[in-house]
Amino acid sequence: MRRTAVFFILFFFAIPVLPSPPVVVSVQTLIDQVKAARKTGTSDGDLALKLSQLELSEELTAGNSIAILDLLPGPLSKEQLYVLEIRSAILPPPASDLPNLTQPDETARQAMLKRAETYVAGTFAQLPPLTAQHLVARFQDGMEAVPDPRRGQQGVSDRGSPNPGIRLINRHLDTGEVNAGVEKSTVFTETRLDAPNDTRVSIDTPLSLPTVISDAVASETLKFVRWQTVQGRILAVFSFAVEKRKSGLELVYHQRTVQQKVVSTEPQIGGDVGYDGVTSTTVGHEVWLDFKHRQVYSGTLFLQSETGVVFRVITEVNFQPGDILHRQTVRTDYAAVSVSGAIRVVPIHIFTATDFVIYDAKSWAKSPVRQNFVTEDFTDYKFGTAQTTP
Repeated sequence: MRRTAVFFILFFFAIPVLPSPPVVVSVQTLIDQVKAARKTGTSDGDLALKLSQLELSEELTAGNSIAILDLLPGPLSKEQLYVLEIRSAILPPPASDLPNLTQPDETARQAMLKRAETYVAGTFAQLPPLTAQHLVARFQDGMEAVPDPRRGQQGVSDRGSPNPGIRLINRHLDTGEVNAGVEKSTVFTETRLDAPNDTRVSIDTPLSLPTVISDAVASETLKFVRWQTVQGRILAVFSFAVEKRKSGLELVYHQRTVQQKVVSTEPQIGGDVGYDGVTSTTVGHEVWLDFKHRQVYSGTLFLQSETGVVFRVITEVNFQPGDILHRQTVRTDYAAVSVSGAIRVVPIHIFTATDFVIYDAKSWAKSPVRQNFVTEDFTDYKFGTAQTTP
């Protein structure tokens, strides 16, 4: 009996403690909780920990985020508020923030979509090459920061932090390029995740606005969802879903392999000597082979009904359960900015959220799903291309 009790105790404490699921709250509940914490004098670390355990059911808009920011006691809680803002970026805002307008009829909806097609093909895709200051920040759950000194990245470590949730990993400033309206993002080309059998996986090229519009129209699934205010403009919101055969989104697997070549030489030390006295030496070199797979995806378009100008795009990809990438959502915000005195509608913010598995050769099947968030901000646009340093 005693041995059984000891075994039970050991077994109980050997079970890993799983993190509690986040508590889903509305934006108003979040505001109320922050106000209560301020009234009771909750410390910065304790409030940050509490915020890291929440998940919003609505978008935390910039206006609400700024209002809450003034109530927070320090940098840790402010960081977690920003994480909540990023995580809620693809959600609709509180119902009280939505315009009270009647839905357009079918004729009006088709006219809006036609204007959007015309705008993207005739104006947006014809944008000249542009450069901008490009600020990239990476957040990840439970990962210790690994700064990259070559790029001057600043890292923040979770070690010793009172908040083990999603933290800022690093950030850096570089020159971003936008060519024909398409942002050249380094986020995708640098995010290659280790996978079994010497494989890496990535989405090398983000979906461009022209591709999204083309895919959405070809899908014949565009559906009016609601009116929504974005950047002070009332926009028409349309949802869509793209099947694989009509999709312009490709998942790229990078398979590492060693190509071997047998070189025959005169007998020498080393190598395998054959019966004819000739040495056969196998020479190998590492190569990467790319395998591309089209993916189904869904999304949302936010467009100005009168002009067809697109001011926001959201895309969401849910991969197969066995894939390294499990889910990826991207929100791109566009705005009218002055470029050398000329007004152009260009990307200003990109939010990318990725759920993925970190490969562990010893326990691949048990590897947990991790969360990674990347924000990109584009400012100070100029005409021209980035100058490369030899």
